[in-house]
Amino acid sequence: EKLIKRDLARTSFIKDSAIKEKIDDLFNIIKTYSLYDEEVGYTQGMAFITVPLLMNMESDEAFCMLVRLMFTYGFREFYLPDMPGLHLRIYQFDRLIEDTIPELHLHLKNQKIKSSMYAIQWFLTLFAYKFPLDMVLRIYDVVVAEGLESLLKFALNLMIKNKDHLLKLGFDDLLDFLKEKLFYYYLAVPDSSREKDKGETEQEEEEQAGESN
Repeated sequence: EKLIKRDLARTSFIKDSAIKEKIDDLFNIIKTYSLYDEEVGYTQGMAFITVPLLMNMESDEAFCMLVRLMFTYGFREFYLPDMPGLHLRIYQFDRLIEDTIPELHLHLKNQKIKSSMYAIQWFLTLFAYKFPLDMVLRIYDVVVAEGLESLLKFALNLMIKNKDHLLKLGFDDLLDFLKEKLFYYYLAVPDSSREKDKGETEQEEEEQAGESN
């Protein structure tokens, strides 16, 4: 209980007024799941995947949905002691980067940046550890609709969008950007420019995604 309360106190989502009122429900759901699934127990990432549920349903329904996500959608594989699902996604992500944007893969390799240094927190929290809440909810919707594989699509497209900027950075700035500022593209590019860019690159990205699949 102390561990859960400590983590909730420093979870960025808790600052949002929509979830502050349900902090007790959030605590109870996570604690109950840790007792329900003793093999997994509790890990900090659970708060991030439980919050969107509580924002859209009552606490009893949220708990049932959390169990469904864990056992049916495969989230549980991320949180088991050996994290087999997480290791698989990291490996797949590496191969997608290598095949789709080889110049960035080479740059990361030359800078001694491994995906395990930044992408683990992406996948464990559905990007919620740092990304804006409205963006996280969109990601969550896609994951629920299409499965955990959609995390790879989103992660790959983020790398593609930020490729030119990432190629200019050295080790320290590169790692900081990957961990803290990867949604930079969506905040820094004016809407009009982004729409134009979207029209020019949409077909290219669809082709790349098709090749990666």
